[in-house]
Amino acid sequence: MSDRKHGHDHGHQDDHGHGHDPKPHPNGPELFIDNDPFDWDKKKITGAQLRVLGSLPDDVEIFHKVPGQPDEEVKSDTVIDLTLQRGPDRFSTQPVGSQAG
Repeated sequence: MSDRKHGHDHGHQDDHGHGHDPKPHPNGPELFIDNDPFDWDKKKITGAQLRVLGSLPDDVEIFHKVPGQPDEEVKSDTVIDLTLQRGPDRFSTQPVGSQAG
């Protein structure tokens, strides 16, 4: 009767894809840079990381769009907490030296 214990796994360790989101990213916040969606699996992001994530050139400035407030400029060492807003955080870019609105 020991036969049931040898090599007869009935799928009890199958934790692949049962009811999980099929997308490749973890359930971290999603963010937008110039309306393009990006996946980011951490709760915070810096301006430098945004620049790399969005493949942004050095001659554009990054702004964090905060509902009901003026857009905040994001410097390389600015840390954005992505858990503070409901929904995805949104960022926009514009050429250095041009004034918003």
